[in-house]
Amino acid sequence: MSLNVPDNPSLPAILSAVSQNVDKAMPNNKGRTDLGEMAQSAAVEVTNQLVTGKASSLFGATAQDVQRAFKELGTEKNFGELGKQFFGQLTNKVLQFYASRECANHVGQGQRFANRRADRTPSTHGFGHAVGVPGSAYPKPHSRSPNGGGGQ
Repeated sequence: MSLNVPDNPSLPAILSAVSQNVDKAMPNNKGRTDLGEMAQSAAVEVTNQLVTGKASSLFGATAQDVQRAFKELGTEKNFGELGKQFFGQLTNKVLQFYASRECANHVGQGQRFANRRADRTPSTHGFGHAVGVPGSAYPKPHSRSPNGGGGQ
């Protein structure tokens, strides 16, 4: 794969070029899937994290630092770490994506997980219990007696 980057590119320039190459491989978005988008995102994020961790210093990363960090990713151990973190990030993205879509099917009135916020009186904005509004989702608070006791 050839990347269209300037001489001595920065990390963002390299990551952008990688994303552009992936985008070019899918002209007019044909063949793109949610999973493919998540994989591309995970690859860029993990590469960014690993290279930044290896190249950054107190004074920032030079182009030479970035090149050295990418070269280090070419070793068996570091490439294995890249793969492990990539698949972990991809798994996280996939689980969050499908869990968030599926949760919407089970939350709300008449669903497995009732939405307590929907049961509150709208005019009280959830604070009906503070003023003892009848029909509030919360019980009326206990009043305190003048002597500091908790009786009603």
